[in-house]
Amino acid sequence: MLAEPFRGRNELVVQWASARVRIIDECGCLAIRPAAGSAPCDTEYRVPVEAESPDENGSAHALLHVVDGFLNELEFYADARPQVLDRVNLEHLELFAPPWRPS
Repeated sequence: MLAEPFRGRNELVVQWASARVRIIDECGCLAIRPAAGSAPCDTEYRVPVEAESPDENGSAHALLHVVDGFLNELEFYADARPQVLDRVNLEHLELFAPPWRPS
């Protein structure tokens, strides 16, 4: 999720390196808690990047949530059935982010 450039990405990479992560539901969504003292990122979007993996029954999606400049959640959902998430092909994952201007 942090492979493509987007506004605030560099700070989120640093946050991720020392974050605590736990599974919060049956879909495998993750609560993310950066270490104390982490620097916030400067992003104007709650979801600065998302990914989609096409499937014969729709698509599976991953959304990276940022709250007040800090990693908060990695959400997974599918257009069709929840079972689609069991078959997400990471080789076909497409990342995209809202338009931004590098600072």
